Amino acid sequence: AAWAQGATLGSYRLERLLGHGSLGEVYLATDTRLNRQVAIKSLLPKWASRAELRERFVKEARVLADLDHPHVVKILELCETDLAGRPWFAMEYIPEARPLDTVLEGTAYAPTPRAAATQAAAIAGAVAHVHGRGWVHRDIKPANVLLTQDPRRPVVLIDLGIAKEEDASIGFTGTPVYQALEVAAAGA
Repeated sequence: AAWAQGATLGSYRLERLLGHGSLGEVYLATDTRLNRQVAIKSLLPKWASRAELRERFVKEARVLADLDHPHVVKILELCETDLAGRPWFAMEYIPEARPLDTVLEGTAYAPTPRAAATQAAAIAGAVAHVHGRGWVHRDIKPANVLLTQDPRRPVVLIDLGIAKEEDASIGFTGTPVYQALEVAAAGA
């Protein structure tokens, strides 16, 4: 079952569910030690007993923690299991940020050419940094890009759940509608 509002994970008090995907969910929480808001990502209960999914989830946190880039979300803490056996990690919460997919659905989003170029360059820089560290994101899509109000940090790349080492093989290749044609054609 999902965690309840007000539940605690160590020093984190859960406030509300922010969103969920096919494998995990993200909560807004308060770090009671430092009195700041964070985002807590957890594996869904139905997947917590699957060793390969737990490993992938924990690997995501470790990969993100290894990446130090202004346009990649920052990891604050990893807990490989809670009392119910669910792994989770705490990451920075960017209160004014909105996922690009919701921005595109909700409005006639039309950034200026300069803003669009700045956003694209920031995403490209984040992806280049990820690749430079030996990882491949493999699920770049609007839901995994946060738009912010900070001109120094206009976008933040999130959700590296299927990041992999470049020379390793993994069956999951990302969201099919956003796959590169060569990936879809190879079935990789």
